[in-house]
Amino acid sequence: MLKKATLQDIENYLDFSYNLSQDLTTSAFPTYLDGIKTKNDFYKSAYSSFSKSNSKILLFINNNEVLGWIDYYWIEQDHYLGFNVFNIQNNQQEAIEEFIEYSKSRYPNYTIYFGFPSYNKLSIEYLKSIDSEKIDENYVYTLNFEKYSPLKYDGDIVRVNDENWNDFRDLHDKTSDIYRNSDRLFNALNSKSNKKWNIFLYYEKNILKGCIYFVYTPLLMEIFGIDYKDDFDENIMRNLLIKCLNISKLDNQKHTTFFVEEKERKIVESVGFNFITKYELYTISLTD
Repeated sequence: MLKKATLQDIENYLDFSYNLSQDLTTSAFPTYLDGIKTKNDFYKSAYSSFSKSNSKILLFINNNEVLGWIDYYWIEQDHYLGFNVFNIQNNQQEAIEEFIEYSKSRYPNYTIYFGFPSYNKLSIEYLKSIDSEKIDENYVYTLNFEKYSPLKYDGDIVRVNDENWNDFRDLHDKTSDIYRNSDRLFNALNSKSNKKWNIFLYYEKNILKGCIYFVYTPLLMEIFGIDYKDDFDENIMRNLLIKCLNISKLDNQKHTTFFVEEKERKIVESVGFNFITKYELYTISLTD
């Protein structure tokens, strides 16, 4: 059974839910085992979710026992359902099934995005057994800027501006179904929120060959992606990554996180990133 949490429920089960976040087999993404987010951050996130108009916290109860909680949010214009917390002690399959049923009538035609560590085998096995789509699988890395010394890079790497924006748009929007498309990134770059987006472009002989886009949040710098004009190129990736890290270090960022593919692992490790866990992302489309 899922029950909407009251403020008293949050206070009663806050420590319990946080403890579940310290185990990759009972928690979801965003993970609190990355060495970045703290117990205090978990507490702040819970109270923030309770007060926002586009998020809720649900208790998962089985046989009159609270087994965890689900802190979810929705983006109406995108028909998007995501999670701040999906921490369940056991019976994960039942919790996922109940959340899907709970959402069908409340959020018709939305898509639910379930992101779990590969160690959360019960949740992943259940998602594989139902009508879900696996859309991503990455290796999660983090870096502490206090331990990072700026490295040298090669290439003509410049910040995006009005003159080169169309170059970026043509490259970035080759993937038509990407969520962070150029229109959304343009709006984000020009917003007055507390998230500062950065985009850098890599040119060879005045031809755009690659780009990197990342964001500063109140907690960390997060790398969202690297695009290539042609195929994946280790040299382009390494140079863009170093430029990104050097700029972020100069801007006094403290930590960063990066989700990478198998072929990218040796590059991120060569510049100082540390492996955390493997990440899998599944979607469920809700229909009337």
